Amino acid sequence: MNMRINVIFFIYILIITTIICIHTFKLKDNNNILNTQNKEEERQQICPANYSLYQKICLKNCPEGDTTVGALCKKKFYTRKGPYTSKKLCKDKNKPHGCEIWGLLYYVKCKKDHKSFGCCQCFENCKDGMVEIGHDSCKRYMKLKDKES
Repeated sequence: MNMRINVIFFIYILIITTIICIHTFKLKDNNNILNTQNKEEERQQICPANYSLYQKICLKNCPEGDTTVGALCKKKFYTRKGPYTSKKLCKDKNKPHGCEIWGLLYYVKCKKDHKSFGCCQCFENCKDGMVEIGHDSCKRYMKLKDKES
């Protein structure tokens, strides 16, 4: 008899806990919808155009094609042609671009506004006055909205 009461009590607690959890998740979903709307309104009130609100700071939006990762912009890159065993062979196959040596081998130079990283990758330079952080990221800079008279 005592065992039976324990099982019933356990099932009762399990049902109550499940109901509370479901109710909590529904509240969180509703709050997320409200928070998203409030954040956009707050961003428009605080940040100038082309800036986004990140942890109460207005940060410059990343250039198109770059990926936003927190306070950084991950830059686009491409893999350059190569390797070639001689400068002449590299130049013959890639006339307009030119070649440069990396290690003992030659690679096609990166496009204008790009710079090489290692042997094979070319990353875009940071745009709009953003500061370079490592080879593949730019630091988004912050700005407060000008006070209107």
